[in-house]
Amino acid sequence: MRRGGAGALVLVVGLALGLASTANASGSLRVGIFDDGVVLYGEPDRVFPQLARTGTQLVRVNLWWAGPSIRVATRRPRNGADPLDLSYNWDTYDRTVRFAIVNNMVPVFSIIGTPPWANQARGWNVAPTNPADLRRFAAAAQKRYSGSFVNADGVTLPRVSLWMAWNEPNNPVFLKPQYRRAGRTWTIQSGRDYAKICNAVVQGVKSVQRSSKVA
Repeated sequence: MRRGGAGALVLVVGLALGLASTANASGSLRVGIFDDGVVLYGEPDRVFPQLARTGTQLVRVNLWWAGPSIRVATRRPRNGADPLDLSYNWDTYDRTVRFAIVNNMVPVFSIIGTPPWANQARGWNVAPTNPADLRRFAAAAQKRYSGSFVNADGVTLPRVSLWMAWNEPNNPVFLKPQYRRAGRTWTIQSGRDYAKICNAVVQGVKSVQRSSKVA
């Protein structure tokens, strides 16, 4: 059994190396990582240099509007499109973009999580009742990470130009409900909600910087 396991490991490593060499040979592919556990919650002065040594070029993180353990919106903002609104706490993400840029990595922010006040406290993985609330948050985030925003410490924060809307919208862990009952049948709901989420994020980001890309 142990020999079989070792052989399987060699095959996996060999396949990974083969794929890596193919990716490095392409001018349009970049190597990235998505691991909030170490990037957002780890020790950045150790994590980012380690990632840099692996050749990581992109760092994707979930930008939690509100979530189970981290949130930018600590309460309902008075002006949701203003990154300086007192309800917002950007500390984790300010640190993340700074360490990413210093270590020659491009940050990718995936906006996710609905605050209780935005969906009648139905859970962070339920779409906001009014997509305009999400649009305003996306605008605030792009303003802060526009490349020209000066933080309270006098440092201009780096730009984030690559954005994503939510995470795995076809998974009820991240977006629910997936279906709704319509008479005697069930109809998909997650797709409808996700379309509104995507439109809100795109509109919010693009209202600040048209050249930013949203996936």
